[in-house]
Amino acid sequence: MDHTAIPASLDQPGTQDSTGHLALTVIVPARNEELVLAHQLDALARQTAEVGWELVVVDNGSSDRTAAIATSYADRIPGLRVIHEPTLGLYHARRAGVIAARADRLAFCDADDVVSDRWVASMADALDEYEVATGPLDLELLNEADLRDMRGHNEDKGLPTFYGLFPYARGNNFGVRRELFDRLGGFDAAYTGGEDIEFGMRAAWSNVEIGFAEGALVNYRYRTTPRQLWRQGFMYGRVRPKMRAALIEHGSAAPSPFAGWRSWLWLLRSLPQATTRAGRSNIAWVAGNRLGQLVGSWRARRVFV
Repeated sequence: MDHTAIPASLDQPGTQDSTGHLALTVIVPARNEELVLAHQLDALARQTAEVGWELVVVDNGSSDRTAAIATSYADRIPGLRVIHEPTLGLYHARRAGVIAARADRLAFCDADDVVSDRWVASMADALDEYEVATGPLDLELLNEADLRDMRGHNEDKGLPTFYGLFPYARGNNFGVRRELFDRLGGFDAAYTGGEDIEFGMRAAWSNVEIGFAEGALVNYRYRTTPRQLWRQGFMYGRVRPKMRAALIEHGSAAPSPFAGWRSWLWLLRSLPQATTRAGRSNIAWVAGNRLGQLVGSWRARRVFV
């Protein structure tokens, strides 16, 4: 984890409001997202925010037309910059975006999702009141019915939590004041797949309140193939034992080492569903999570399955 302050770049013009103030930098990491990136950029082009804001798209080593598509929106999104980060990984892409940001407030969203028309305005308003903020996810717009039926239709509209122990801001719908981001050391590369949750853990230890912005809605896109879901589930599951170990070492309350037993039971009961596409996808997601937690438990030397 990089605990050094990340300096703002001042060599590019931004889009300022009537008072000359740049209130928010939106950071969108993107790697090989040519099929979906335009949907997110269209949404950002529709923003109705009255505050000054800029957009930084981080091309993270793409081999397709991601960078070209992003650049083509320069005349539709004032303050758009496309930068390149060759070191692969979401941590590196986000960090490059933070380095390039000119505003003292940062907002992160993903290239394959779609933000609501008031997302920028709602996030800016939330960061007036809170040092960290997030908003709801909607699962209806971008996902087919059979996948929604298996994975879930809509997220809880309140703050997400880690096993009910502390709240966190979702990484694909994440706003933060730069001073706090620097003070807490930014995201931690050791928690790839759960860096948003780990940041929430450190925010809780620092008694930072996380705000929930109802208007900062993000339409979330599920992964669609069993392979993609397996890899994502494995990545998410692998970091949970490390977080549990960190909680124990800090002297904080931690989840039971067998908190995931219902998921194992569900997996066994759901094997007959492997005959359908949606069933295979959901099984791949849960199985990836479970295996990831087994691997993470071995690495953390603490059982958390």
